[in-house]
Amino acid sequence: PNIAGHRDYGATQCPGETLYAALPSIRLEVAALVGNVDTKPPRLSRIEARRVKRRSATIRWRSSEPSTGRIQYWKAGTKRRTSGLDRALSRGHRVRVAGLRPQTSYRYRVLGWDAAGNGAASRPQRLVTQG
Repeated sequence: PNIAGHRDYGATQCPGETLYAALPSIRLEVAALVGNVDTKPPRLSRIEARRVKRRSATIRWRSSEPSTGRIQYWKAGTKRRTSGLDRALSRGHRVRVAGLRPQTSYRYRVLGWDAAGNGAASRPQRLVTQG
C-alpha cells in the first residue's frame, strides 16, 4: 500500500514531524497485516546535472525499480525548493529545474518513490549555473 504524507507530493509549511517519524513503522505494520508488500525504497543512481544553463538545468538519474521523482534544490543559506513531481513510474528519469540565478552554486538531491510509496533521497550534489 502507498502510505505517504502530503509533504511527499508538494511543498508545505506543515511540520508533520510526528507523522514522518512514524511512517516507517506504520508501513511495516500494514505490510504484516496485508502480507507480502514491498517495503524497500528504490535505489537512486547515475545522478547528473545536464544542460546546465544560465537559469535552468536538467537533472537525470536512474532508479532500481519503476518510481516517480522530483528534485529538491537550494542555495547556501536559503530555504529548499522542489521541482514538480514526475508522476510517471519509470527507471530512467529527467527533470528540468528552472528559475535559477546565473553564475550561482546550487545543491540538489533526488527524491523518489516507488509504486508502494517507499521513498528514497540521494546525497546532495552540486551544480553551478552559467554566467
